[in-house]
Amino acid sequence: MSTFVPFGMSGARFDFAVLFDYDGVCANTEPLALTGACHVANTAISISGNRALYEPEEFIIRFPGMNFRRILDVVQKERGFELSPDEINYLVDVEKEAAKDAFKKGLAPTPFILDALQEIRRLSLPVGVISSSALDRLAVCVEATGQREFFPANRIFSAQQIEPPASKPDPVVYLEGAKFLGVDPTRSLAIEDAPHGAESAVGAGIRTLGFVGNIELANRVRVAEELRDAGAWDVIEDFREFPGKLQQFLKLHLGI
Repeated sequence: MSTFVPFGMSGARFDFAVLFDYDGVCANTEPLALTGACHVANTAISISGNRALYEPEEFIIRFPGMNFRRILDVVQKERGFELSPDEINYLVDVEKEAAKDAFKKGLAPTPFILDALQEIRRLSLPVGVISSSALDRLAVCVEATGQREFFPANRIFSAQQIEPPASKPDPVVYLEGAKFLGVDPTRSLAIEDAPHGAESAVGAGIRTLGFVGNIELANRVRVAEELRDAGAWDVIEDFREFPGKLQQFLKLHLGI
């Protein structure tokens, strides 16, 4: 069972919220993070004696929306070796520190995401982040991108707060995240860029909007189709489209 406590302004529990995935939605963290993660994974593969290393471009396409612990599970199976729990914990820590350093030096917010957040604030709607990434990594991201005013610590939920830790596409990530934020998942809106994340949100009963603006142009049509296949009700590629989609959601699904 999880041990966290729901929050609300002045103790109130919100009925619904706009729930953002972070990586690939609020900021284009994936190229920075997955390039470093690829290097760490390849180091482990080399030490195991296997020479079948991953190319960074392949890694970025293969593993969006996954935390590094889950990525290591896939890597071990595909490359035929096994890491001890201590080795996995060590590699996870190495990858996390490398990603945080990269974010501090070069992370920017997704274009027009700050405008979208301002619009949500204008409408007095609550927001939150529900992510598979670690809290300290997310804290670095929101500081680097100027998003801390929208996402204070009590509006950020990490799957690593769940015991035992979980990762998207498991719906428990969004179910426990909604509980932490004190909102009804069936009346909330999630924004996701990866099919794994959309599966998690949809599996939790959350209406989900896909976002492909940080996906390479050549892959956007494919990823948009995969998001819809995972249950996303619509897909946007520019946050200038978001206010209209938000109004549509509020009118059609909440009657506001």
